[in-house]
Amino acid sequence: MAPAHAEEVTAIAARVAGDDGKTRFVADLTRPVSYSVYVLPNPYRVMIDLPGVAFDLGPGSSGSGLGLVSAYRFGPLGKDRSRIVIDTTGPVLIAKSFLVKPEDGQPARLVVDLVKTDEKTFRMAHEADTAARPQVPAEPEADDTVQTATAMPLPVPKPGTEAPPTAAERPAPAKRADGKRVIVIDPGHGGIDPGAIGIRRTKEKDVVLAFSRALKDKLGANKNYEVILTRDDDTFLSLKQRVKVARQNQADLFIAVHADTVRGASVRGATLYTVSEKASDAEAEALAQKENRADIIGGMDLGTENEEVTDILIELAQRETKNHSIFFAKKAATQLQLVTHMTGKPTRSAGFVVLKAPDVPSVLLELGYLSNKADEALLVSPKWQAQVTEAMAKAIDTYFATEIAARQ
Repeated sequence: MAPAHAEEVTAIAARVAGDDGKTRFVADLTRPVSYSVYVLPNPYRVMIDLPGVAFDLGPGSSGSGLGLVSAYRFGPLGKDRSRIVIDTTGPVLIAKSFLVKPEDGQPARLVVDLVKTDEKTFRMAHEADTAARPQVPAEPEADDTVQTATAMPLPVPKPGTEAPPTAAERPAPAKRADGKRVIVIDPGHGGIDPGAIGIRRTKEKDVVLAFSRALKDKLGANKNYEVILTRDDDTFLSLKQRVKVARQNQADLFIAVHADTVRGASVRGATLYTVSEKASDAEAEALAQKENRADIIGGMDLGTENEEVTDILIELAQRETKNHSIFFAKKAATQLQLVTHMTGKPTRSAGFVVLKAPDVPSVLLELGYLSNKADEALLVSPKWQAQVTEAMAKAIDTYFATEIAARQ
């Protein structure tokens, strides 16, 4: 292992010990570092926030659980932030946490002791901790004003303030000088967030990144397209950051790519989702709620924020953009059913946060289900990926050709 930079702190090992009553988590560090630790519900987990710590864990640090810990994961949240997420089997309290300084050739150690508790005690401790912890506002970003806000979190206008502009009042994105259509492909999850995990331990974040890269290569052969990936490596992005990539690049089409799991190993096939205030069915609603909670991995719990802003987001959403999204979803479903298995309802709708940019036609492509053996085998097959990317490319060509014809 290469030596760490003098200014860099690296986590070089992690382990869990204990039982169902008390469990200890230990991370070995190259030197002591500041940290904060707290619990979060739904699902129960412990968050350890660190400055920009690198992770170079050895083969003994598998991330598997023991006692009160079901699993743990880790990764960067940006240039200067890192996080360890400890999933727990139920409600826990942090009995104590402390740092051990390095000595006698041993590394520094970050220790967190967890004890089992009941839901009521956990809730009281969580509420007290939330009230005590300072709320650090996010740095302002270019699209965080009410006028241009289209991603989470959107500020709720206070009484007496100017109302958000209507769709007609907002300026349309400037057309590109080269006439190219911009397509943003968004591989779901990434980094600290693996997404769904298949029967054979296939990770959703890996499958969708491989597919998205293949789709980019296929579309990149068309000189009329500029194709952008929201992530091209194993990086965590919040839902807000994903939408921001589409809006900043004035995307003509946004495609989120996922491969989830569901109850029942027999459920399989691809599905295309568009945004809607009211879900088309219970399954679509459940999937939207699951995907909208992805930001919890990064520490942004959307449980209450989503309720506050959904009405505003839907009000801002342009009807024309929604219609374009639905139109493309139908085109894509027509092509996909020629090369792969589709679910019984190949086009559905629900309130996916990542699809809520009002000026970018957006769809979520559920490639298949990692909870199904047949789907999991296809999802990792280069031959299947080639067939599906070809179908998607045809659908995109048809969509833009039809759109251009309609405007002439």
